[in-house]
Amino acid sequence: MSITGMISELDSINKELKRIREQLKQLSERKKELEENILKYMEEQEKVGIEYKNVVLTAQETIKRDKKNKDEKIESVKTLLKKNGMNNVSDDFVENLMNSMKGEKIKKTELKIKDKAQKKK
Repeated sequence: MSITGMISELDSINKELKRIREQLKQLSERKKELEENILKYMEEQEKVGIEYKNVVLTAQETIKRDKKNKDEKIESVKTLLKKNGMNNVSDDFVENLMNSMKGEKIKKTELKIKDKAQKKK
């Protein structure tokens, strides 16, 4: 396959992936909306579950954690360290502690693609 053929195929794949991601986003939003409506219906009707064709729907309590932004994580680490006797903790120490929980950095060469047609708009 020629380089122009590979570039053309790569461009086509990227466009298709973009379209699919947008479709996935819309489907996920619709799924969430439908789930909320079904849960609301079950609550209003005081139903523990619903059976439809070969599907059984039940309401189940789950526990999920909220995500913290970087500043909240740093503050949580400082608070935890202070509770455990480390009162004078520098920001650099906390930053190094948080970085130690990440994987090692790996240098990698990636192909960057810029669409000239979109820049003109």
